[in-house]
Formats: sequence, structure tokens, C-alpha cells
Amino acid sequence: MTINDFAAQLKAMNEVNDDLLKAVAPLCREENRVQVREAAKYNTWDPW
Repeated sequence: MTINDFAAQLKAMNEVNDDLLKAVAPLCREENRVQVREAAKYNTWDPW
């Protein structure tokens, strides 16, 4: 399970508290940046 899957599950739970979501959100953004960098290695075009 990725951190993004985990965040989606948290958002689906009504009882989740906002502080926890605020703590998880930056982790999701960082993982997305890592995935973009990894994908860029295999692209034929130059990443921005």
C-alpha cells in the first residue's frame, strides 16, 4: 500500500481528524515528486 492509498482511506473515514490529514498530505506530495523523478528517467523527452 502506498502513502497515497493510505491517505485515500483516511479521507474516506468520517471520524478522521484534520491534523492527521494535514500530516499525511505533505508525504503524498513528496512521494508524487519521487515518482515523477523516477518516471522522468525513462522518458525520451527532457524533464522540465
